[in-house]
Amino acid sequence: MPRYEFTACTPVDTQGSGTHLIFTYKSLSGDPGHERNIQIIDPDRSTMDEVHTQQLFTEVINFIKNYWEKSIQIPESNYEIHLSESPLLEGKEGPTPWQGFVLELE
Repeated sequence: MPRYEFTACTPVDTQGSGTHLIFTYKSLSGDPGHERNIQIIDPDRSTMDEVHTQQLFTEVINFIKNYWEKSIQIPESNYEIHLSESPLLEGKEGPTPWQGFVLELE
């Protein structure tokens, strides 16, 4: 069962044209220590606070879980999720703190 720990959240300066975050995570099984990034871009909100960051992180987790269920692999490194193409999923769990979060895929 693959396990991944999220180790960083890096905002990208969009100069006021939305929110762009890069979440870094590493494998805790299989290839321990190998880091990957996944990016999420919200063009409709240019201010960022902790709650919004946690909401976006929840979307990242939901995306990775769905991707895994469909293809039995995780997205390639630097994969971009554009919320203009797939808006936030209403009614899903969250917000989720990202610091030290461990994702276990079945």
